Amino acid sequence: MVEGTVPFSSYFRKRDAVLLLQKSSLFPLRNSLSLFLFFDLELISSGSFCLLIWRVAQACVIMGCLLRLISRRAHFMVDKKKLEEKFLAHNFTDFKWIDPRKIVTGFWVRMKCMFGCNEYGQTATCPPNVPSLSECEQFFKEYKEAIIFHFEKKVDKPEDRFAWTRKLSLKLLKLEREVFVSGYEKAFLLLMDSCNICEECPGTKENCKEPKMARPTPEAMCVDVYSTVRQTGYPIHVLSDYEQKMNRYAFLLIE
Repeated sequence: MVEGTVPFSSYFRKRDAVLLLQKSSLFPLRNSLSLFLFFDLELISSGSFCLLIWRVAQACVIMGCLLRLISRRAHFMVDKKKLEEKFLAHNFTDFKWIDPRKIVTGFWVRMKCMFGCNEYGQTATCPPNVPSLSECEQFFKEYKEAIIFHFEKKVDKPEDRFAWTRKLSLKLLKLEREVFVSGYEKAFLLLMDSCNICEECPGTKENCKEPKMARPTPEAMCVDVYSTVRQTGYPIHVLSDYEQKMNRYAFLLIE
């Protein structure tokens, strides 16, 4: 080896260090330093300096990955304060946050729809025009933040609730739209009552008059509303007569 030159293997160690350093977006002098390493190899000792550059480059790459991960997570973090301001602006004051992955589902809920509910097959958002139990479970697993809205009402007859729930459903749909345009593209509402946006429903999704507004209920998505809301401390029980107040719940899945 000619005196004053750097060993061939040492050159490749330095070259690898430079290549790794160039991948780092955090090292402000990476371009000038890489040129220095390549064109002035004779001026650099073959030992500790190369190892130092290698360690620095590794650290920069790791830091870059961490910062990108933190930035991405910050981008997807739900701004609960701003969202709650939207809820209050619509006069929705009774709500609680919930982890959608803790939403309880069960096939018994679907059975209740199929046998016993006179709206089965009568609306575009009720069974059988909805996903299967396994598909519903998968749907909830794709979310990390959701809201439960609580509403109370006492009516004289069962059918008296429809005008009340329709008015609230339209307000909730408007809220869902506001949340969506605020940057939460996954926003999806589950109505507290079977879809009654239209006075007469054709009964199929293909013939739905308001496909952009039609939404299912939690029950239509196999949600065990009783077990789910009890986790949050909300009251819910089977009514024995219409002298008792109804406790109705709508779900807004956000992110």
